[in-house]
Amino acid sequence: MGSSFQPAFNYMIRNEDSKVSGVVTPEPGGGQARLGINSVANPQAVADGFYTMSLQGALMYVENLYQSQYWNGRGLDGITSQQVASKVFDVGVNMGNGGVAVVLHGTQGVDSSNVVSSINAMGSAAFLANFVTALKEHYQKIVDSNPTKYQKYLNAWLSRATKLPAADVPVEQPEDELTREA
Repeated sequence: MGSSFQPAFNYMIRNEDSKVSGVVTPEPGGGQARLGINSVANPQAVADGFYTMSLQGALMYVENLYQSQYWNGRGLDGITSQQVASKVFDVGVNMGNGGVAVVLHGTQGVDSSNVVSSINAMGSAAFLANFVTALKEHYQKIVDSNPTKYQKYLNAWLSRATKLPAADVPVEQPEDELTREA
């Protein structure tokens, strides 16, 4: 049996927006972000009105976007451990599919030609230990490449790198702002 998108989404969204508030924030490199979606990396979200839609609409939008662009594309439902699939998904959202591919390639025991099978063969504990080590090394290399620009992010990156998903934790769907005012 493989893993499921919904528990992975529930874990990830709290890392992107801890209160699942949907507040739009400015991004350091320009653009804006909401529920982890950066307008520079996702120009279609701007065209779709994502940054101005209701919270409920925005949550439905991001769930569809994350599932199609980050979950399905990596074949994460083939990973037998929900905890592992959720962690890989979270990292993919955080650093992009290209970034997580680099980290997976650098993870001891992962065969880059057959990622899902090699992850499943390793077992959850071994994979997660190796993946977190590779992730921390990756973040340190980013900082080493330009300390002035990236040092300020290192503690947050390392904190997220070492945080592991537990059992399925449901996210309560917040009320729409208009519903609360009624």
